[in-house]
Amino acid sequence: MEDLHTRIAALSPEHRALFESRLRAAAGPGPDPGIPRRPDDGAPVPLSFAQHRIWFLDQLEPSRAVYNVSASLMLRRHLTTAVVRGALDELTRRHEVLRTVFPSDDGEPRQRVMDRLSPPLTETDLRELPESDRAAAALSRCEENKRRPFDLASGPLLRCLLLRLRDDETLLFLTFHHTVFDGWSIGVLRRDLTALLHAAETGEASGLPALPVQYADFALWQRRQLDDRRLAELLGYWRERMRGAPPVIDLPFDRPRPAVTTNEGAQRGFALSAEVTAALRELGTACGTTPFMTMLTLFAALLHRWSGEQDMVIGTPVANRARSELDDLIGFFTNNLAIRVGTGPGTSFRGLLAQVRQTTVDALARQDLPFERLVEETRAERTLTHNPLFQVVFVMEDGQDAGELDTLVPEGHGETHTPGSAKFDLTLTITDSGSAFAGSFEYSTDLFEPVTIDRLTERLDLLARSVTADPDLELAALPVLTGDENRHLRQVNAAVEDDPPQHRTLHGVLEDAARRRPENTAVEAPDRHLTYRQLDEAANRLAHYLLTLGVEAEQPIGVALDETADAVVAAFGVLKAGAVLLPLDPAYPAARLDHVLRRSGAQLLLTRRSLADRFAGNDVTPVLMDDDTVRAALADQPGDRPAVSVPPQQLAYVIFTSGSTGVPKGVMVPHRGIGSLTRSFEQFAQGPGSRVLRFASPSFDASVMELLMTFGAGATLVLEPRAELVPGEDLARLIRERRISTVLLSPSALSTLTRSELPGLRTVVMGGEAATLELAQQWCDGRDVFNAYGPTEATICATIARCSSGRVPPLGRPVAGCTLHVLDDTLSPVPFGRQGELYLGGVGLARGYLAQPDVTAARFVPDPSGTEPGARLYRTGDLVRWCADGELEFLGRADHQVKLRGFRIEPGEIETRLEDHPGVRTAVVLVRGEGADRRLVGYAVPAPGGERPTPADLRQWLKDRLPGYMVPELFVMLDALPTTPNGKLDRDALPDPLERSQDTDRQRPPLLDPVEERVAEIWREVLGIALPGGADNFFEVGGNSLSATRLVARVNQVFGIRLPVRTLFVESTVSGLARSVAAARE
Repeated sequence: MEDLHTRIAALSPEHRALFESRLRAAAGPGPDPGIPRRPDDGAPVPLSFAQHRIWFLDQLEPSRAVYNVSASLMLRRHLTTAVVRGALDELTRRHEVLRTVFPSDDGEPRQRVMDRLSPPLTETDLRELPESDRAAAALSRCEENKRRPFDLASGPLLRCLLLRLRDDETLLFLTFHHTVFDGWSIGVLRRDLTALLHAAETGEASGLPALPVQYADFALWQRRQLDDRRLAELLGYWRERMRGAPPVIDLPFDRPRPAVTTNEGAQRGFALSAEVTAALRELGTACGTTPFMTMLTLFAALLHRWSGEQDMVIGTPVANRARSELDDLIGFFTNNLAIRVGTGPGTSFRGLLAQVRQTTVDALARQDLPFERLVEETRAERTLTHNPLFQVVFVMEDGQDAGELDTLVPEGHGETHTPGSAKFDLTLTITDSGSAFAGSFEYSTDLFEPVTIDRLTERLDLLARSVTADPDLELAALPVLTGDENRHLRQVNAAVEDDPPQHRTLHGVLEDAARRRPENTAVEAPDRHLTYRQLDEAANRLAHYLLTLGVEAEQPIGVALDETADAVVAAFGVLKAGAVLLPLDPAYPAARLDHVLRRSGAQLLLTRRSLADRFAGNDVTPVLMDDDTVRAALADQPGDRPAVSVPPQQLAYVIFTSGSTGVPKGVMVPHRGIGSLTRSFEQFAQGPGSRVLRFASPSFDASVMELLMTFGAGATLVLEPRAELVPGEDLARLIRERRISTVLLSPSALSTLTRSELPGLRTVVMGGEAATLELAQQWCDGRDVFNAYGPTEATICATIARCSSGRVPPLGRPVAGCTLHVLDDTLSPVPFGRQGELYLGGVGLARGYLAQPDVTAARFVPDPSGTEPGARLYRTGDLVRWCADGELEFLGRADHQVKLRGFRIEPGEIETRLEDHPGVRTAVVLVRGEGADRRLVGYAVPAPGGERPTPADLRQWLKDRLPGYMVPELFVMLDALPTTPNGKLDRDALPDPLERSQDTDRQRPPLLDPVEERVAEIWREVLGIALPGGADNFFEVGGNSLSATRLVARVNQVFGIRLPVRTLFVESTVSGLARSVAAARE
């Protein structure tokens, strides 16, 4: 008895469920009648639930071989073609399913068993090839055989390839359509075909017992055996289990999910060592789990640590052969189970293992519910972009018999990437060969690069070793970075200079340029020009003057000057006096200026007579730079540098940035990051002949970057009145007339310029906003284009990337002295591909926010990996990820990313696709509304000179390129996007279409034309519903896969056209389908 208990405990969950199911059947209230044979009356037989699922998927892609499966038999002796042909014919006679076809009538498929349907057999002799070339030639021919599609309506659904490799070695390769063959069938095929080959060769009887039932008998019985009570019980469990489950698992894809998946894929094999396998088995035994449960849990932990997802649905196939009379049948019985896994905070691997064990046992006990019924019951979204309910799958196979003579052998699992197809985003198959676990990842090449899957295999091995060493470790603490990822991060953050910085202070940049190029022009302003010597001396005189007024170290001094040479003199004069520069834009509202001055504690304000009235209500003391008395006092001061010591850690400036509460925050920036920054700017290749435009408002740190870019290279800074710096033709004219060679512009401002009209503009630095591929393509030809990223809190610029026309500009590498950290919510590094928040470290960090210690503590956090006492990181709030090639990609703001109907959406991705439209110059996407009324809204500015796109045009454009959940419901066309004074997008100023509808498509009443009316009537007939409206969605009003094929068949019949079923997934509304009908009739 103990031996029986041990044997039962050793069963896999699938086999244990099968055993328990048969026990229940045997213990029923009466004798088991078994599966009856169907009447031999020629009546059509329905497809099984599993067959219908695959048949429907085949209708979506009828010319693809996605659902082809293969098996191989290595014959270690010479067999004639006649012998092989005889065995195959006998195999199809024995198994009716191998001579079954699936015609359809008005979209309703039926099984038809043919009296005779001989599978095609192709023979190829490879013995003439060199021995070294035969394996590759055989693999190529097998792959070609497997990738050819089948015609389900006419068959046959099996074809065979006989490859002569040697005189005593022949490979028999068989390709089936999945509707007639599953994983269990491999064992049946191996046994039957081996016996039939021997019988055909010797003339003896095969000895195979007669089959009690055929597959069509099962299909008919299955449709009848789920009574109402059992169905209600199953539906109740699964409905509750899947309540609130995420519709998709958001893996770290290398490419955006396409609007329509191609099912192109590849496989990457791997093997776990015998040591790791033994440790996993031991852990499973200790925790009471089977190898299936243990490896499924390991896969779930891998997905969690790789993606950060905490609520996942993983699919797994089950044999679904609960009755003994089905054991010896070839056919497709497989059902899919949805295993939902939660990985909340504090979960350990041991805890996850217990959860997966119970979930698996419960699911297997309720595996009778056909997967398609579960999809219909949960109203899972139907789309051509991803599978419903789950997109990742786990498969466990028994491989202990592989490799014996005359057995089927799986296709190679070598550690290479074998091209093929992918039914899901990602499938992990583990083969248990006894001594070790081997595996393979089947992955969608629409989504993943091979190097990403290579890293995934390394992560799996890394996690396996970690959880077996300490299964009580929290999942969040499990290592997930691969060796090459750790090396890359070390290299990226190793840019700290060994030599002392060239400049220890901000004003030291000017002083160095004045020593090297004293007579070069430093500033060209509307009022006067200054050489470097003149500028340095004027700043020195102002510094001396400020010292006579009692200015002390780190005393804030406001500077509010328009675009004159005095503005530059004032900035450097304040710095040379050891004070703190507080730059103010005179164009800002008086209330904002007053707030900044009061908050900063500034007592002095450098300004001009014409601006003084703006500050009359403030307690600050004005110093009028154009006042004769002040000018005379300045002239009396010495022109040499004042004897003021300014250490690098001393504050250089305070710049007030917008706060999330609406109250500006004063960022306190020390001098210490300046030296490294100017050295990084050398890549801009500026020189004495370069002319840099002063474009940024003085209230933004981009204005400081313009000073450093210019004076660090000995170039000329060109100032113009702010009224002339209007993006568009005014700015373009100014760039031409003033012979500007270098600009620092936001992408919004740059998008208003035309490259061909500005041949003298040689260097373009983008900053302040996400740079787009479109801008890179427009400007990179023959110019130096850079993407500069960095918040004010990190001394202007943290990273710089040289742009190319072939990709969206990345963030690039850190400037010297800056470190980059992409972290999760626990401040742990995230693997490549996974989204994380960017944290910045190094010498360039600001001291914090002026008089806001709580806010400072929230944004400047202790560095968990810091080796120096007090090391900090700045939390940027920007979402980024490391790409497969090691570049850092900007994804958006953490506060801009949204979740809508369970889908995580990054509006920037939609904006990029909108801007790809030839009729759109620039675009923005927001979420508007509250609660159930939240919806995506797209704003677009038409491209000049072209035809203005309509909202319907833009909607269709996105439908062809993005999943449906990423297509905005409303569109607003604008002449220009609103911007802030610094040229950045002003999101708050965008009109709300929910308050005043601007989408012309939504303003019209839902009137139907004759085609729409007829389509709506067909919907009513097929679905049995009231007459639908033009905007009603087929799958939201009760449609499913079966009714979809019937509907499309009826539409084709009524209108005399041939629309594919997939049309209904692209155009799921009455109006959309009617448009497709109209297009097909033209």
